[in-house]
Amino acid sequence: MDDTIRFTSISSMQYGNASVKLESQPRSVAVFNNLTAVACVKHVILLQGERIVLTLPISYEGCSAAFNVNGSLLAVGGVNSYHVYNVNNCTLTEAKVVEESGAVRDLAFSPDGQYLATGNDSRYVMVYSLSDYSVKYRSTSHSVKVNSVAWSPDSTHLASAGVDGNIVIHDIQDTFSSLNIKGAHRLSQVNRVIWLDSNLVLSAGQDSNLKQWAITF
Repeated sequence: MDDTIRFTSISSMQYGNASVKLESQPRSVAVFNNLTAVACVKHVILLQGERIVLTLPISYEGCSAAFNVNGSLLAVGGVNSYHVYNVNNCTLTEAKVVEESGAVRDLAFSPDGQYLATGNDSRYVMVYSLSDYSVKYRSTSHSVKVNSVAWSPDSTHLASAGVDGNIVIHDIQDTFSSLNIKGAHRLSQVNRVIWLDSNLVLSAGQDSNLKQWAITF
């Protein structure tokens, strides 16, 4: 809310003092090696280390951001759309705009480089083929907005988390075989999910709890 991005050393395990003032309010951060992308209300900002190298004004409200596996693409979620940029020498060139319904709260590129997943305010989890941005998979397993999406290491399953407190494990080859973990964080929304390995998911809830889930297919 103070229009800054802050940096903390993982090795020190202490809250860092280093901060950089941004041109507008930041909403989401994505990192690839030494390059950080910040999706802001009025800008997309790139930093190398702690130094701003690009401030790109945008005509939409940035809500989320994600790099692909090799850092050549940056996806930025907006309201009713997401935008994909080519990344080259700290510059961004818009390559694709795809319409969605509602604010895109999270995005994730698959590790195999074939897909882009999104979760939005209209409770949709979407998977797009990067070859032509056609819809590969669509789900409304959540009852309200989706906060987080994350790919399994083998790119065959997608985890999603929502305001409904549920976690859903999606098989992107079969819409009808998803696993719904209801009340994963009881009386709390689930803010984030990540895969620790092919069968272990970590979730973070508004209830200030971290939980590990053993997933079997």
